[in-house]
Amino acid sequence: MRKLHELDKLLDAKWDPIIERWKIYREGKYIMTLQDTDGSYLPLDNRAIQRLIVADSHRYGSQRQFINSLRLEDDDLMRKKRKEQDEFISACHRDMAPFLRGRKSFTASEKVE
Repeated sequence: MRKLHELDKLLDAKWDPIIERWKIYREGKYIMTLQDTDGSYLPLDNRAIQRLIVADSHRYGSQRQFINSLRLEDDDLMRKKRKEQDEFISACHRDMAPFLRGRKSFTASEKVE
């Protein structure tokens, strides 16, 4: 709790007995539930502070700057996905090339006799 208040005096941690998890509040408003990436229990320790720092939108000058940073993260993720898809298509083409060599193709407008 001391480190939590060092980070921000307005932060408060409360135990939720129903879900058996710590919840973080700022001025009485819910911020986040402390749990690991797989949904398991996460104690109130330095990992909680690290997650709060990562999720803190106050470090940005404005909401617009925060939204722009999210957009940049999304663009980066889409670029990585696009590259992965391109590599997959190239690998499929490379694997299928021996089977497609010498194969004739025709369009639907051609007559087949």
